[in-house]
Amino acid sequence: MRIIVNGLSVTNPSAHHVLLGHLERVAQWTRGEHDFLVLHHAANRGLRRDLGPNVQWVECPSATRHWGARTVWESGELPRLARRCGADRLFTPAGTVVPRLHIPQVSFAQNPWSLVRGLRRTPFERVKAWLQRKAYRAAMDQARVMVFNSE
Repeated sequence: MRIIVNGLSVTNPSAHHVLLGHLERVAQWTRGEHDFLVLHHAANRGLRRDLGPNVQWVECPSATRHWGARTVWESGELPRLARRCGADRLFTPAGTVVPRLHIPQVSFAQNPWSLVRGLRRTPFERVKAWLQRKAYRAAMDQARVMVFNSE
């Protein structure tokens, strides 16, 4: 099975550590059964590690480091990429799904900050949190598997 790992949202050291910890183990345990294509951009190129012959790294446009441009790119380009590479699944640690993607998606809400009540937020952060909650609702409806790693 070929699995795309969407690492485009992984932009801080903690997220790098968590994603690489999961991926290293899963890649090792499934060698010979699954191949992983890990998406990243120039700003998170530090994700790249030699995790074995079943993990390949695909660098995406630099604009995908920002959530707005990333959302546009994922909606338009990721379905085409999945078809071209013969992907069977998409895994994302962002807690979201890609609309119109023809393969089952596993969505892991690694940092569900927008669900935390009582945080002081700027007007921009309130809008972004509202959009994130909307994306989580869509993921819960559309993802094959939805995982939250906290309450």
